[in-house]
Amino acid sequence: MVAVVAVVAVVAGAGGAGGDWSCTNKARPKMTCCIQRECSDFPCADKTLHNERVRILFLIVIFVAVPGTARAAAWIEAARHGELAVGSSTFSGAVAYDDDAVGGPAPGPLRVQTIAADLRLGLGHGFMGLVRLPFVIAIARDDDGQHTAVGAGDAVVGLQLGVFEDGPVAVAVRADAKLPLYVGAPSVIGRQPVDGTRVASALPAIGDGQLDVTATGMLGARLPFGGHLTFDLGYRWRLGDVSDAVVGVGSFAVPILDERLTPTWDLLFINSLDAAVNDDGVPTEAVGRGFVSTGPSVDVSLREITPGLRVRVGAEFVFRGRNAPGGINLLWGVACAF
Repeated sequence: MVAVVAVVAVVAGAGGAGGDWSCTNKARPKMTCCIQRECSDFPCADKTLHNERVRILFLIVIFVAVPGTARAAAWIEAARHGELAVGSSTFSGAVAYDDDAVGGPAPGPLRVQTIAADLRLGLGHGFMGLVRLPFVIAIARDDDGQHTAVGAGDAVVGLQLGVFEDGPVAVAVRADAKLPLYVGAPSVIGRQPVDGTRVASALPAIGDGQLDVTATGMLGARLPFGGHLTFDLGYRWRLGDVSDAVVGVGSFAVPILDERLTPTWDLLFINSLDAAVNDDGVPTEAVGRGFVSTGPSVDVSLREITPGLRVRVGAEFVFRGRNAPGGINLLWGVACAF
């Protein structure tokens, strides 16, 4: 599902990515500090009104003109430092995209509630570990009533390596695996398939049911006026008889109001490849789930309570897909750096 938790590090390839804009150690982007100043949990005294106006004006332009993405994902946490996040996403959709990416009415309204815990931990020597544990409540409705599926979702375990960091630019690579914590088959437009077919049943799907392995290259850049721009691009091997995918995610963020608010614009795409066929042209794979989503989010710093504590709210609009539902995903969560 498009259950990208609001405070996540990166979702499951298919899903999405989180970040940290606190300044509790120098491994993170210095977004709570003045330019050319050392990290501090306190506001910078020499910040000018002119700089604040420039940030706000630039942010307005970006929100109007540019779709962004991920969340400062290329930077590696220092050893024994990291972030723990807990969040929720609520997906609601009434549109379904078939295997040819043609949209139409879904069999009925679909709602998927995902609650997840995410941990990002620096391991030292340029490595960082990533773990995500979700719980899913999926509800679909049709003429026969309401159908519900409840259970643990797709866990994600990953390892990230910092390749290069010089000044404002960071480059990293990541490998992660999506591990289904349930028994299921590749979903059809977000529904469980009828046994032995690729026809959608009335029951909602908790997930796609297959093991995925994703390799990703990551680029991040801190901006001279504060904020960051990131872009990740990867390839997802879907094990089993499901087509692979190319995955991309990026973000643009600029802190305002003395770094108390950090608005971000995100873009995520999963481009499912065509299914393999045999010599007779008969498909030997199911088309994997793919979609394009974009939308804003806002981080609210709660540094008066404790450094590194923040709350995030946001929304994603799934406006194109392939073997996937379309709709809106509402996000919220809380995270704390340590």
